[in-house]
Amino acid sequence: MPTVKRDDLRNLWRDRLEGIWRQAFKDALEGRPGAITAAVRVHQAAALLDGLNAPSVLELSTPSQHEIDTFVAEIIKAQGGELEESDIFEGEIVEET
Repeated sequence: MPTVKRDDLRNLWRDRLEGIWRQAFKDALEGRPGAITAAVRVHQAAALLDGLNAPSVLELSTPSQHEIDTFVAEIIKAQGGELEESDIFEGEIVEET
């Protein structure tokens, strides 16, 4: 089985997407239902193929207890030095049975 080069595959899909884009654009101009959604999806696929959305980075971190304490202290300071208790029940009394 022959190996296809990445650039050749990218060009093949770029050509395919261009053809689909022309049809989606024509359908959108004619007001066909779903045509705009289809055009947006073709656009997203083409942008992804050519790396136009890069860089796309998702960074997750967990703050340390010290960072949380520092953040809370800054919020308290910004509110005048006192932390106001919130009433999560908005004045309602909940009785346990």
